[in-house]
Amino acid sequence: MHYLVQDLSVAGAALQVYEWCVQGLFAGKAEIIPGVLNVVTAAAVRLLPKGVVESVAAGLYKVR
Repeated sequence: MHYLVQDLSVAGAALQVYEWCVQGLFAGKAEIIPGVLNVVTAAAVRLLPKGVVESVAAGLYKVR
């Protein structure tokens, strides 16, 4: 998880993301989530009730 503290942006530069993914591939990881905000969001989706996640997702796609 050292890659999380290297860059505090959402996903980081494309080359950095590439490097994280290749490192994860060779480490045998099934899932690589680069960026602190992305990791927090992925964890929240797993922890929050399904109805909350669905309403937030629906709000993202709502036409205003």
